[in-house]
Amino acid sequence: MNWKLYILFIAVVGVVLFSRTSIGSLPVVVYMVAALVFAIPFYFGARRSETPTATETVLATLWLWLRRLLCWFMALGLAVVGIVRLLSFDSSKDIIVGIGVPILLLLAALMLGFIGWFGMPNGSRRLPDYIRSYQENKQRYKWKW
Repeated sequence: MNWKLYILFIAVVGVVLFSRTSIGSLPVVVYMVAALVFAIPFYFGARRSETPTATETVLATLWLWLRRLLCWFMALGLAVVGIVRLLSFDSSKDIIVGIGVPILLLLAALMLGFIGWFGMPNGSRRLPDYIRSYQENKQRYKWKW
């Protein structure tokens, strides 16, 4: 994983955020928690060649369910908005906006649902790699689902 890019991004966002708010404010706390949560995949990537510890297994399982919940709730929201917009389509309006945007929202919902279940392996953009990586993680962490 490209941890240098991650650290640079976190540093830039942190400098901008800390320069405008106090250290105990809600945005700063959310930023710190998000930075730690999004660092979890880097931890897993660094330990790929080793046998997973109990801590790593717990973190991987927590990450799996957090990812699934976030992605599925976002997918549900996008699907609802897409369906509502599709059902409220007025033929007198622009067809690209009236049909194209809801279809894109539904496709994004499908993508988020897929990513929520299988995750996104590092450096891959092919769907079979997503499934293969999930199967490897499933075996590595002894997941049943």
